[in-house]
Amino acid sequence: GSIPTEIGFMSDLISLQASDNNLVGTIPTELGLIPNLELIDISQNHRLKGVVPFELGSLSRLKTFHLYGTSLGGTIPDEMCTLSDLESFQADCYSKIVCDCCTSCFLYR
Repeated sequence: GSIPTEIGFMSDLISLQASDNNLVGTIPTELGLIPNLELIDISQNHRLKGVVPFELGSLSRLKTFHLYGTSLGGTIPDEMCTLSDLESFQADCYSKIVCDCCTSCFLYR
Protein backbone atom coordinates (compact mmCIF):
# COMPACT_ATOMS: atom_id res chain seq x y z
CA GLY A 1 0.00 0.00 0.00
CA SER A 2 0.89 3.65 0.14
CA ILE A 3 1.60 6.05 2.99
CA PRO A 4 -1.81 7.68 3.53
CA THR A 5 -2.08 11.47 3.50
CA GLU A 6 -4.05 11.18 6.75
CA ILE A 7 -0.74 10.41 8.50
CA GLY A 8 -0.42 14.18 8.89
CA PHE A 9 -3.17 14.03 11.55
CA MET A 10 -1.04 11.78 13.79
CA SER A 11 0.48 14.66 15.73
CA ASP A 12 1.88 12.43 18.51
CA LEU A 13 3.71 10.09 16.14
CA ILE A 14 7.41 9.87 17.03
CA SER A 15 8.61 7.01 14.82
CA LEU A 16 7.61 5.79 11.36
CA GLN A 17 9.37 2.49 10.78
CA ALA A 18 8.12 1.08 7.50
CA SER A 19 11.23 -0.38 5.89
CA ASP A 20 10.82 -3.31 3.50
CA ASN A 21 7.04 -2.97 3.61
CA ASN A 22 6.15 -3.00 -0.11
CA LEU A 23 5.17 0.67 -0.04
CA VAL A 24 4.14 2.21 -3.36
CA GLY A 25 3.49 5.75 -4.52
CA THR A 26 5.11 8.88 -3.16
CA ILE A 27 6.00 10.40 0.20
CA PRO A 28 2.99 12.51 1.20
CA THR A 29 3.73 16.17 1.95
CA GLU A 30 1.51 15.78 5.04
CA LEU A 31 4.33 13.85 6.71
CA GLY A 32 5.88 17.27 7.30
CA LEU A 33 2.96 18.20 9.59
CA ILE A 34 3.96 15.81 12.41
CA PRO A 35 5.86 18.01 14.88
CA ASN A 36 7.24 15.26 17.15
CA LEU A 37 8.53 12.94 14.43
CA GLU A 38 12.09 11.82 15.23
CA LEU A 39 12.57 8.80 12.95
CA ILE A 40 11.47 7.98 9.40
CA ASP A 41 12.69 4.69 7.96
CA ILE A 42 11.11 3.96 4.59
CA SER A 43 14.16 2.16 3.20
CA GLN A 44 13.98 -0.95 1.01
CA ASN A 45 10.61 -0.01 -0.51
CA HIS A 46 11.63 -0.37 -4.14
CA ARG A 47 8.35 0.92 -5.57
CA LEU A 48 8.34 4.16 -3.56
CA LYS A 49 8.94 6.91 -6.14
CA GLY A 50 8.96 10.64 -6.64
CA VAL A 51 11.02 13.15 -4.67
CA VAL A 52 11.52 14.04 -1.02
CA PRO A 53 8.98 16.82 -0.29
CA PHE A 54 10.46 20.09 0.99
CA GLU A 55 7.78 20.03 3.73
CA LEU A 56 9.86 17.42 5.57
CA GLY A 57 12.33 20.22 6.25
CA SER A 58 9.95 21.49 8.93
CA LEU A 59 10.47 18.35 11.07
CA SER A 60 12.71 20.08 13.59
CA ARG A 61 12.99 17.01 15.86
CA LEU A 62 13.93 14.57 13.09
CA LYS A 63 17.04 12.59 14.03
CA THR A 64 16.94 9.66 11.60
CA PHE A 65 15.83 9.56 7.96
CA HIS A 66 16.52 6.41 5.92
CA LEU A 67 15.31 6.15 2.34
CA TYR A 68 17.86 3.95 0.57
CA GLY A 69 16.65 1.08 -1.59
CA THR A 70 13.75 3.07 -3.04
CA SER A 71 12.99 4.53 -6.45
CA LEU A 72 13.04 8.08 -5.09
CA GLY A 73 15.12 10.56 -7.05
CA GLY A 74 15.99 14.19 -7.47
CA THR A 75 17.69 16.62 -5.15
CA ILE A 76 17.21 16.58 -1.40
CA PRO A 77 15.58 19.89 -0.41
CA ASP A 78 17.84 22.42 1.29
CA GLU A 79 15.37 22.49 4.18
CA MET A 80 16.35 18.92 5.07
CA CYS A 81 20.03 19.83 5.28
CA THR A 82 19.39 22.54 7.85
CA LEU A 83 17.72 20.26 10.42
CA SER A 84 20.00 20.59 13.43
CA ASP A 85 18.97 17.31 15.13
CA LEU A 86 19.40 15.14 12.02
CA GLU A 87 22.10 12.58 12.88
CA SER A 88 21.54 9.76 10.39
CA PHE A 89 20.45 10.47 6.81
CA GLN A 90 20.87 7.49 4.50
CA ALA A 91 19.97 7.56 0.81
CA ASP A 92 20.92 6.25 -2.63
CA CYS A 93 23.06 9.32 -3.28
CA TYR A 94 25.52 7.49 -5.53
CA SER A 95 22.88 6.77 -8.13
CA LYS A 96 19.49 8.51 -7.92
CA ILE A 97 19.48 11.18 -5.25
CA VAL A 98 21.58 14.33 -5.04
CA CYS A 99 22.26 14.85 -1.36
CA ASP A 100 24.74 17.28 0.16
CA CYS A 101 23.94 16.34 3.76
CA CYS A 102 23.56 12.55 3.74
CA THR A 103 25.55 10.77 6.41
CA SER A 104 25.65 7.48 4.44
CA CYS A 105 25.29 6.90 0.72
CA PHE A 106 24.32 3.67 -1.01
CA LEU A 107 24.34 2.51 -4.61
CA TYR A 108 20.95 1.03 -5.49
CA ARG A 109 20.02 0.19 -9.05
